Order: sequence, then structure tokens, then C-alpha cells
Amino acid sequence: MTTQISRIGRLALGTAMLLWSTLASLGEWELTLGEGSKLWLEGDSSIHKYESDAQVIELDSVISAKADGTPLDPSALAQRGPGLGSVSRFVLVIPIDELKSPTKGLSRQMHNTMNYKEHPEIVFTMKDYKVAPNPVAPEKYQIAATGVLTLNGTDQTVTLEMTGVVQGDQVNVVGTTELLMSQYGIPPPTLFLGRIKTDDKVVIKWNMNLGLKSKERSVTTKL
Repeated sequence: MTTQISRIGRLALGTAMLLWSTLASLGEWELTLGEGSKLWLEGDSSIHKYESDAQVIELDSVISAKADGTPLDPSALAQRGPGLGSVSRFVLVIPIDELKSPTKGLSRQMHNTMNYKEHPEIVFTMKDYKVAPNPVAPEKYQIAATGVLTLNGTDQTVTLEMTGVVQGDQVNVVGTTELLMSQYGIPPPTLFLGRIKTDDKVVIKWNMNLGLKSKERSVTTKL
């Protein structure tokens, strides 16, 4: 059964990569955010948990074809080096004033605490990545993207762990990471004159559907 699932997973990934490689061999392409893509923050407070959803996600990326023009394949995506087709640029931007929470008063307080007027964006700039088959679920792939997370004018090197699975002509990626606001010079927000205090730890979660299109401009998805 495991062998059959593994074959199905490889076939699905191979089909998607063949489609992508056919397009990528024609020139420079970019990843796009498909319908249903989302990113949100979760945290806790002295009263209850809270959530803040990104209403806008901006993605600037470049997919480079192999130097010899041959199709991309999973092994190429899992390697980095001269002549290998890969994601050569990946910059994800979240406008802070587009983070919205259903908790009354929290959105404005969070925006102000994050110093959004001076530093209006949360930015992840990928520097490297690795892809490997999931040992438990062969139809899925483990992705580790290392890069710089910029918040409140402070840069921190982070590695984002996520799971990818091919769904038609898209790859669905799901992941989560934690950060401490204090590491970025941000005091945890308070509400009602300090009566409600939020924890320093924030969990960032995402569920994104990545597709491919001709490289023209950065893509903004409004959720």
C-alpha cells in the first residue's frame, strides 16, 4: 500500500512539475497565490485566545528554468546550484494595517504596537530551501525555507517548516512557526488600559495554494 501511495505521489508531483517545466522553459515565471490562500496570527491573552487574519498577501517570486532548458523535476527543485531550475526569488509581504482581528480594539492596538506607520510591512525574504519526501506520507513533501523575517525594522534569520502536496496544477503548502514579539522590539499589546495583556509569543500559520504564471509583476492576493 505504501509503495502504491508513493507511486501516486511521485506521479502527481511529476505531472505538476512537467506542466511547470514546460512553461518555465519558455522564460522567467513566478509563483502565484491561488484562491483560498490564507495567513493568520494566533496568540493568547490574560482573558482569551485571539486571531488576526491577513486580508492582503503580496508575493514577489521568480522561477528559473534550468540553464540547458531541460524540464524541471522534483530532484532539481530539491537541489541548489548552477544550472539547476529552482525558485530563485521568494519574498512574501504582509501589510500590517491589513491584519484584522474580530477581537474589539485589537487590530488598531496591534498595528500601533507594531509601529506600522514607520515599518508598515512584515516581510519574509527566502535565502535557501530544501525539499524532501515525507517519510510518513509519501504523497506529501517536507519543505524547509530559510530566510530573513523583517518586522518593526528588525531582521531575524528563521527557518519555516511546511508540508507540500500537489493538487492538480497547484502545490498546497501548510505550515506554522512561532516568534516572540520582544525579539523584534515589540511590547505585547494591551487592551482596556492594561487590564487585558497579551502573551509575548505569537504563532504564524499559513495555508497557501501556489500556481505558476508568466513573470510580469508581483502578485497581490486580497483575501
